[in-house]
Amino acid sequence: MGPISLLVSLDQAYLPQLQVLLTSLYLNNPGERFDLYLLHSEIPAHALAPVTQQCLRLQYHLYPILMEEQLFASAVPEEVYTNLIQAVHDHFPSMSRYM
Repeated sequence: MGPISLLVSLDQAYLPQLQVLLTSLYLNNPGERFDLYLLHSEIPAHALAPVTQQCLRLQYHLYPILMEEQLFASAVPEEVYTNLIQAVHDHFPSMSRYM
């Protein structure tokens, strides 16, 4: 089976919690691989470096996605993305049965 894709959306203040999440995934899913898509608006590279290093150590792929520059160039309003993330969050328990 291929890697499991994860999408997280957070700001710089939540990077330590993201590292806890990555450690938990590693310890509770031995041998599993993850692709982590990190949706953010302004996390500087130096702040993201510890997460990048941890992903390398765990053999996870990290895909930082800078919202303003990459997502909204197509003229799709930011609310579309934030509403999608909120809808997934609100309905994840029922959606997870189908995953």
